[in-house]
Amino acid sequence: MYCAPEVGGIGEETVACDWWSLGAILFELLTGKSLHQCHPAGISRHTFLSIPEFVSEEARSLLQQLLQYNPAERLGAGGSGAEDIKSHPFFSCVTWPT
Repeated sequence: MYCAPEVGGIGEETVACDWWSLGAILFELLTGKSLHQCHPAGISRHTFLSIPEFVSEEARSLLQQLLQYNPAERLGAGGSGAEDIKSHPFFSCVTWPT
């Protein structure tokens, strides 16, 4: 349920899988529904992510970037890794330890 699309032999499993899982968990926490409930057929490269309107723009942006079908396009998958996620506007009120 929280596994990235590439898990299970479809593609190479990288740290980007973990960022997908974070996105799936955040989706459920922020919407009150699991990603699977909102997208029972699964997510493909052509799926429009259905996010309720009550979710803030910052949260919406974070979810859209974490739940990218292509792992190379996922937030956190680049060279800066977690730093890209920590610098996202959704986390602007968080003081991260250095």
